[in-house]
Amino acid sequence: MMEGSIHLSKVKLNWPWVSRRRIFTTMLMTQHPKQDVYGSDFPIPAHARRSCSASIMVRGTVGGGGRKKPMRVSISMQDHAGRWHKLVFRDLRDPAMRR
Repeated sequence: MMEGSIHLSKVKLNWPWVSRRRIFTTMLMTQHPKQDVYGSDFPIPAHARRSCSASIMVRGTVGGGGRKKPMRVSISMQDHAGRWHKLVFRDLRDPAMRR
C-alpha cells in the first residue's frame, strides 16, 4: 500500500436497522488509482478522491413494505486502520414510488 493511502475493507448498514441474519452479502469496491476499473484491493491515495461502490444485499423488505415516503439510509465503511467512516443518504425513493 502507498504511504498515506487508505484501504476500505468493510461496509455495514446502520439505518434502517436490519438483523445480521437477514444480511445476505456485502461488497465494497474502489476505483483503481490510474485506471477506470474497480476492485476490492485498490487503495485510495492521500489527498485524492476515488469513486467507490458499496452493495448490501438483504433478505426481505427494508424500511417497511408499501412505503410511501422517502427513506434515510446510513452506512459505515471501515478502513485498514479499523476506523469507521459514516455516510448518510437522505430522501432515497423506491423507483416505483410516485412523486
